[in-house]
Amino acid sequence: MNPDLDRLDLEFALEGGPAVRVVAAGFVIGAEARPELSGWVRGWTRVRKYFREGKLACWSADGERGLRGKRCEGCADRSSCARRLRVAVDRAGEIGDVGARRVTLELNYTSCRNFLAYARRIAETDRDVSRVPTRLSVVPHPEWVEVCFEVDADLFYAPEPAPVDGPREGLTGGSTSVA
Repeated sequence: MNPDLDRLDLEFALEGGPAVRVVAAGFVIGAEARPELSGWVRGWTRVRKYFREGKLACWSADGERGLRGKRCEGCADRSSCARRLRVAVDRAGEIGDVGARRVTLELNYTSCRNFLAYARRIAETDRDVSRVPTRLSVVPHPEWVEVCFEVDADLFYAPEPAPVDGPREGLTGGSTSVA
């Protein structure tokens, strides 16, 4: 196993559900891979990650303070830091499942832009993005993967499950700005 991935999985698990890896073929949750992910976005928060020589050197779970409490605002490496969003999604259950299952995924810059544009479009209809069933899909690029968001018409008239209980600090709301 990769210790960096294990550490990130643990960090995600503490903040609201198992981590979803986004790959060219779709979404990987544990050993399960699927081309799309459907459910309800329950919240998002800013995060930052700084990689040095391909290794994670620093991160911030809130986009404001990094390792050992160092403020991101005054950090010399801030311009090299990757700005991202961590999104909590209550997955729609399969036939026979009871309730939803919370997962978290981290969005790269382009996927963040896609999500924020989607959330704005939903807000323009006087709806909250957390109340609209959402389908996530991927668009593979040669060096990276882009996550796209759209209303999941198949779930639109399905009963909305109650939000999954669990750690939600920092993932109970969101804003339409990225630092």
